[in-house]
Amino acid sequence: MKFLGTSAGEGIPDPFCTCPICENARRVGGKELRTRSSFLLDEETIIDLGADYFAQARDHGLRLDKLRTVLLTHTHDDHFNYTFFWERSVKRAGTGEPLTVILSEEGKRYFDEFYVRSPALGSERLLSPPNAVLRAVKPGVPFEAGPYRVTPLRGRHSTAFEKNSTNYLVERNGESLYYALDSGYFTEETFEALRGRRLTYFIGECTFPVDFDYMTRESGHMDKKRFVENLDRLYEIGAIDEKTKIYATHISPFGSTHETLSAFFASLDRPYRAEAAYDGLELPALG
Repeated sequence: MKFLGTSAGEGIPDPFCTCPICENARRVGGKELRTRSSFLLDEETIIDLGADYFAQARDHGLRLDKLRTVLLTHTHDDHFNYTFFWERSVKRAGTGEPLTVILSEEGKRYFDEFYVRSPALGSERLLSPPNAVLRAVKPGVPFEAGPYRVTPLRGRHSTAFEKNSTNYLVERNGESLYYALDSGYFTEETFEALRGRRLTYFIGECTFPVDFDYMTRESGHMDKKRFVENLDRLYEIGAIDEKTKIYATHISPFGSTHETLSAFFASLDRPYRAEAAYDGLELPALG
């Protein structure tokens, strides 16, 4: 498994920005550089394929020809780049199997209404076999994706087309991962679904890594305080424990560098341990 991108929507450095965080990233490079969030489960399965997928494939030496499933959290551009449908359709060689894009019922309705039924855009060809198929899923209803059992759960984050983002509980051979980006502080429904899970991995958003209250529990994103409060609640209900590998991602250039955010997590007096993810970080395969 691999973090292909770990930033929020701006990327770090934001090409239009001269703030201290972005200037530090330009000067230091390495882990301070972040592309938009995307997570590779294996060569056939990815969570989000967003604004930087082309550069991520190039920079990490990836070929996406074996990709079979995209688990889409929501339709914001930093998580979903519509051009991959076209780019896949014009390949000169490779598999003829369709790419399955998993998304919410509201997200699929948006595509059905604005793309599939708009022949002038050429989208009917792009969003049908052998190129791609869209598959809507319901919160709390598990489905199979390759070797994984996947359960979608609601996030507290909306788009113009979706009331809630979709986060994913991924299970394989007794191990589990919960990927929760653009989640906000979890809903009670989601906490209950995760109760007692003892996750192997937890990957969550720390969009605004600032040292002051910035997001409320009702907001669609989390700051450092809400991220830790969310972890505290997950620990309380047995969703995570001392063995869970916890990573913060979806990080904006606002408040912390990678170095200072890592120091913050290292200083936490908690029974669990959390780390700041970075582009290119690899994790052992699930199961």
